[in-house]
Amino acid sequence: MSGLEAHRAAFVSVLDGMLSHPQGHHGWNSFYEALRLTVSSPSCPIPEPLLRCWTERPELNLAHVATLLGMAVRQVAALEESAAAVFRTDHSPRMRAAALRHVLETRSRHIGRTLLDRHNSFTGARRFLLPQLVIGNYAPATGSPVRFLDVGTGLGVLPRQLNQRAAFERFGADLTWECESLTYREIPIECRHAIDKPPLPDLNWVRNCFGPSHYYQDRLEELLWSLRLPVEGPPIRTTALDILDAGTFEQFLEAGRYNAVTCNFVLYQYEPEVRRAVIASIVRNLPRGGIFLNIDLDPSMARPGCRIIAHLGGRDDTLHLLDVSDAHLIGSVRAGADYEEFLKICKL
Repeated sequence: MSGLEAHRAAFVSVLDGMLSHPQGHHGWNSFYEALRLTVSSPSCPIPEPLLRCWTERPELNLAHVATLLGMAVRQVAALEESAAAVFRTDHSPRMRAAALRHVLETRSRHIGRTLLDRHNSFTGARRFLLPQLVIGNYAPATGSPVRFLDVGTGLGVLPRQLNQRAAFERFGADLTWECESLTYREIPIECRHAIDKPPLPDLNWVRNCFGPSHYYQDRLEELLWSLRLPVEGPPIRTTALDILDAGTFEQFLEAGRYNAVTCNFVLYQYEPEVRRAVIASIVRNLPRGGIFLNIDLDPSMARPGCRIIAHLGGRDDTLHLLDVSDAHLIGSVRAGADYEEFLKICKL
């Protein structure tokens, strides 16, 4: 099997896993099914935008490439009815696949550019809940004001939501704790910064990252509501910075002296060695008593839920804090293997 055919087979295998996702990806499965039909046959050429992405962005894992392609097609579908047919569940899978092949051919240049320039910038209004709780309970144990950084921030909704009691009360009510729950505490924020890869996403792009379903329409309405709330405390500074530019990223971290860093649903998009390098850069620049929260998905996008891992400045180990049944933070929260140890640290 040639290298290209092996890549094709791996991509189809990833799509099979995504199609088996218990939650059906809330509307995206119609696209993944059409995409599988489009790329699975060795007799059919790989669509040019997909081939370019595989070649020019090898750091991306295949599941993320599939989601990103869906968002690029959604962007076209907002303007062209022929592209919108890709997502119509009243059409057969083969009809949707034919519509997908058509849009990939006719809008190849535009879609290819999107695949090279963009990331999945889905911005969930509920994803600040666990950073609010974890950092709010940990910060008093350090005795230092919080210099906060959100890595891969998207629209910057997470840093602006910290200490928003109204948002916490609205969304926190939908989390069921299967362990001792953390208490809501205001975070003593000294500064809050956010970074993301240029071009920085805007609301128009973010809309494409929400699936074609009533479920995702509800999530989008939550986001719009949250964006209307005032920022409590220091203003947010947003910087366009590519975390894969290791030298620039390390200089930024060193200069900022951040003692609370979050990376929410960002690193799953990359291949394992890239994820490890980004984590190592953050941990190296974390001061003693600082905290880095990595909240992430299953990189294969085949299983629901998310995991919260903490790195504490001055410690070599990592702490598995929590698991959540649904990555949109609607569901149950379970204690990770190191949750009890973390509670003890918070009470010191």
